[in-house]
Amino acid sequence: MMHPIINKVIQAPEINESFTRSMDCSLENMSQPKLISFVNPYSYMILKDNFACYEQVDVFYSDAIVSSLTFSLIANKRVPRVSFDYGSFGKTFLETLNQSRAAVYFIGAKPNEIAKTMALFQQEYPNLNVVGYRDGYFSDDAETLNAIKTIIETGAEYVVCGMGTPYQEHFGAQLKAHSFGGIKEIYTCGGFLHQSSEGVQYYPDLINQLHLRWLYRIFNDKYVIKRLLNQYPRFLFSLAYDSIVSVFKRK
Repeated sequence: MMHPIINKVIQAPEINESFTRSMDCSLENMSQPKLISFVNPYSYMILKDNFACYEQVDVFYSDAIVSSLTFSLIANKRVPRVSFDYGSFGKTFLETLNQSRAAVYFIGAKPNEIAKTMALFQQEYPNLNVVGYRDGYFSDDAETLNAIKTIIETGAEYVVCGMGTPYQEHFGAQLKAHSFGGIKEIYTCGGFLHQSSEGVQYYPDLINQLHLRWLYRIFNDKYVIKRLLNQYPRFLFSLAYDSIVSVFKRK
């Protein structure tokens, strides 16, 4: 039996088609927003035993080559890499909202970083209808709930949340639980808002084309090498172990 996260990845709809459907959908036909997140070997190992976080996520996409290849083998079908960054869905999202002017709220990164990112977004996408933004750090539960109330009151149709796993999934689940009929979709985006403070396109084109984002981040974000050496082998071992256990349980 596959882990529920893997099932959600395998069953995920094509993201651009799903996003287009949400754009065409009237708010009158919406109940709760859809919570959409992205998983890689590092975040999978954090989320897999955190039922409260992953259970509320409606759709997961695989945002790393290693996890996409591994999930493809498990599912016996191609599982594409999809990520909320400028080399993947993030660019489509921003360009589409720049044209449609649908209301969007951004939350994540540090105060100075999110301010820089918003300035860059507004420069690159002058018609982007940003109805609000704030950093992704809270002093207590009261501040968290106040942020949720503020987001809902802005009338945002889309919310982009970049706090890192599992905080962004947890916040997204809380926002989803409090929102009825206003927000269409909530996207997690990992470090996208933090990275974008240095430039809208964090990864050079050649790096994106060669799928060497992991190597680029090793040199730019020193903590990434620790994740690669620690969590990626654990991820592969965990999936192998779960597969073996599943085979024996069926016998």
